[in-house]
Amino acid sequence: MIKDTEESFTLHPDLVFREEDDGGFLFNPRTNGLHCLNKVGAFICTLCDGRHDLNTIYQRLLETFEVNTEPQEMRKDVETFLTRMLSLKLLERRK
Repeated sequence: MIKDTEESFTLHPDLVFREEDDGGFLFNPRTNGLHCLNKVGAFICTLCDGRHDLNTIYQRLLETFEVNTEPQEMRKDVETFLTRMLSLKLLERRK
């Protein structure tokens, strides 16, 4: 759960991120883990540059993608994705 909606996020500096036309990949050399991302996940990763908070990421997704779900459901999905990335130590929090 992300309590401070004003904190921003950045990809862990050890990660290698590669964006593709249909998504992207995150490679973690510390664990040799490879994470495949769909277009939305890859887009979120491009916004994890230390300058975008949860609200900004959510708004940018609404502007960029057609949303087939209720906006609140999409916001919850974004928060779940970021929380999962934090738990895997693929993201770091920034104040």
